[in-house]
Amino acid sequence: MCQLNSGLNHRTPEFEKMVSQSKILLVDDEEAITSNLAPFLERAGLIVEVAGDGEEALRHAADFAPDLIVLDVLMPRLDGREVCRRLRDADNWTPIIMLTQVGSPTERAMTSPSIPTSW
Repeated sequence: MCQLNSGLNHRTPEFEKMVSQSKILLVDDEEAITSNLAPFLERAGLIVEVAGDGEEALRHAADFAPDLIVLDVLMPRLDGREVCRRLRDADNWTPIIMLTQVGSPTERAMTSPSIPTSW
């Protein structure tokens, strides 16, 4: 069995401090996802802000200044691809993890000019 880092099992005070100060912007229009994922992240010690669509995400990204954005691709009003493009165009290089049910490489490549951090 492979372990990524055995130190993760022993949460040091330094690790706890780093995590407790980390802010995540969670963006998804499906409440079933945000209502389950946000409390999980908060129990891990993270500060979580939730946005239900792309326009709200852009406002929160500016006001909340997250350390990481978890961003759904398919949303009403303004989709995740456009949110990512607008953030990068505004020189906001906050790391982004894209959540998607879109699995084809062609669909994912449509976002490539925005250079998401992870899929």
